[in-house]
Amino acid sequence: MIPFTRYPYRSGLPIAWSSRRASLAKSKPERQANKIRKKIPLLAELVEVEKVEFSEEAVKAERQTTQDDFFSRQRQGHANAWRRGRKAFFKCDPETQARILKKWSNNRYRPKTAYYFAGIVDIESGAQAKRLEICNRQTEEIRDQIHRESRKQLSLL
Repeated sequence: MIPFTRYPYRSGLPIAWSSRRASLAKSKPERQANKIRKKIPLLAELVEVEKVEFSEEAVKAERQTTQDDFFSRQRQGHANAWRRGRKAFFKCDPETQARILKKWSNNRYRPKTAYYFAGIVDIESGAQAKRLEICNRQTEEIRDQIHRESRKQLSLL
């Protein structure tokens, strides 16, 4: 088994709400209008403050939903990284798997996260080297094309 640090489940964790946050939420339309007035002083009289019905509970619920969505997307991203890393790990031959596990378990100072595991698998399996080789080949082709075109332009002079 591959030991790892589990990404915490924070969805549903209540947001920190204070009277200061409530007053900032209430004055937000006015602050945004002032910001626009400062940016465009010649058109300042055209900028109007929206008369929005302020509901502290609605703002609080919206922010809670936003926070929950953010945490669930983060958690899903970590889970996807684990899936990709494990899939690539199990495609490797036993020798490479042993090297990966040794590197993974010998490092005490790096966090045991999904992205770190996927990085180790990527390097040790040789996938990173293959991608770099393709990138280097494409860079050389582009460089050669630029040199050819610059020689053409110089020959026209």
